[in-house]
Amino acid sequence: MSLVRMNSVRRKMIALIGLPTLVIYVVIIGMTWFYLNKQQVHEIESEMEHLAGIYADKFDKILQQAAYVADMTANTAGIIEDLNESKIFQLLQSNVERLSFIYGSCMAFEPGTIKRDGSLYAPYVYQTDDGIKRMNITREVYDWINDPRGEWFQEAKQFNSGHWTKPYFDEGAGNVRMITYSAPFSRDGQFSGVTTVDIHLRRLKEVVHDETLASLKFEVYTSDGMYVYSDREERIMHRTIFELAREHDREDWLDFGKRVTSGRSGMVKIQGMLSPENYWIYYTPIPSAGWCFACGYPENQVMAGLRERKAITLLGLGGTLLLVIGCIIYMSGLITRPITQLNRKVLEVAEGNLDVQIDEVSSEDEIGTLGRSFNKMTQDLRTYIKKVARLTKLQRELEIAREIQKNTLPKEMPPLAGFEIDAWNEPADETGGDTYDVIGYKMASDSKIIEVSEKDADQAILLLADATGHGIGPALSVTQLRAMLRMAIHISVDISAIAKHINEQLCADLPPSKFITAWFANIDTRNNTLTYFSAGQGPLLRYSAADDKVAFFDAQSPPLGITLAFKTPVSDPIKMDRGDIFAVISDGIYEAANAEEVPFGNDRVIDVITRHRNASAQEILNALRVEVGEFTKNAPADDDRTIIIIKRV
Repeated sequence: MSLVRMNSVRRKMIALIGLPTLVIYVVIIGMTWFYLNKQQVHEIESEMEHLAGIYADKFDKILQQAAYVADMTANTAGIIEDLNESKIFQLLQSNVERLSFIYGSCMAFEPGTIKRDGSLYAPYVYQTDDGIKRMNITREVYDWINDPRGEWFQEAKQFNSGHWTKPYFDEGAGNVRMITYSAPFSRDGQFSGVTTVDIHLRRLKEVVHDETLASLKFEVYTSDGMYVYSDREERIMHRTIFELAREHDREDWLDFGKRVTSGRSGMVKIQGMLSPENYWIYYTPIPSAGWCFACGYPENQVMAGLRERKAITLLGLGGTLLLVIGCIIYMSGLITRPITQLNRKVLEVAEGNLDVQIDEVSSEDEIGTLGRSFNKMTQDLRTYIKKVARLTKLQRELEIAREIQKNTLPKEMPPLAGFEIDAWNEPADETGGDTYDVIGYKMASDSKIIEVSEKDADQAILLLADATGHGIGPALSVTQLRAMLRMAIHISVDISAIAKHINEQLCADLPPSKFITAWFANIDTRNNTLTYFSAGQGPLLRYSAADDKVAFFDAQSPPLGITLAFKTPVSDPIKMDRGDIFAVISDGIYEAANAEEVPFGNDRVIDVITRHRNASAQEILNALRVEVGEFTKNAPADDDRTIIIIKRV
């Protein structure tokens, strides 16, 4: 074939392949740009919505922890008998030192309870630049009984429940802008005061300890649109979104205010709200306090990534087009041989040989690029298969851990004459932070030797424990507690002594801010009595068949693992008559929420038990499980769930 003939063939090949390729590339670039624009916007919206949810959840957990500290302090104040000033200040200082984001903590007493002369008595501990300070908020500071600034006392007293205040300036006491959570407490059945924790609004960004959040513009609002936090400090406490909207005559700001105070999540594009430029603002609720979190990105920053991706795409596709045309010109006479070789290698991969490599890939033409891509593909496939194997192993190990934890639960309940006992546990993850145990035993003839028996027992030790969180860590903690109980019962069945020794060990083993609520009980079939001790586990429910009434019992002490100064006051023996029911239920049942985030609550538990009071313990437990499932539409549990039902028959 002549040189002229060869050149003509190659020109035709270039025309037949190159021109359609050029048209295709132009169409691809147009479609890619359209897709990139749509995909970038979707990715940014998803990412920002996810970020807003993460940070709202972080703030929510901080508020929950702060509220929990106040609630536990209120519980403690209600059960300590010799509550003197030294113990009060020690307890409040422990609150401030325990969590870095707690600015101050107060215990305010109803006039006439501690101070018989009617004077105000409110010990207060708070942080300053010079360290922790103590004071007593008396009328000389301000009259928190009658002053509007005393909302933290008045609202908690009026509604007898925990309460988050609106932002306010605590002049005379903390002397900072703050929000306060207050929890009421009673002594001897009478309202006696409230305990509080304060969060410094100016430090609200710092407590999350997040570098990404530190670079974001964000704001936090109350349910009526008041600013809890803003980079513009003049807005905090003094302005609402709606006031700003009316002041600037901005309907879009007014609409934004209605959206963020509606309790829903979403995104808006708005100008001038967070800064003078256009912003994409994402908002989502903070459930604990009924607030809303909103964060934003400048629109030019959002779209910068899109412009960069378009430029890179154009350069990449343009460069690839030039490379393709060059390869067509240069490789038209040599294309068959390397493609045949590549086809042979691909077939080897299809047969399962992932060690296949193309050796001659030093050339910089399209075939060389294809060969290197092939080599990288086989290498990536090998790496991917190894990763899949590791993930499969990890999943298998988690399944084994769950099976081990499940096997620690009693396979069957020890038969106790005159009693029915049934129990159930469902972890929220592969492993959970809840556990229970029922250990049957009897005393030997000399009344000194304890014989553990699952078949022939006249007494039983019961346990329900709930560690903070759920997952591997809490599962190990409650498994350790159960093992300690199983060891201890061979020596003593005194639940007070057992709880005290277990608490000492957990104080040494558990990390800071971790603890375990636990309920220990002893059933004696000889006297038909139940005696218990609850460390932070409550409420406890008892149904009396004689008067057809339900009573709740609170915990007798704080949870295990918090302090060595730990008392273990065991309850008086509870006489269990025929038909009486005693139920111990973890907070995963009480707090199970429906789609509207309404918790299942105490009243629904009472209703289920009273409606099924004539059923067996197992039937009562199953009914409770069914109704919780129907209430939550069988949504995945947010927390571990555990139930123990004891019925006298």
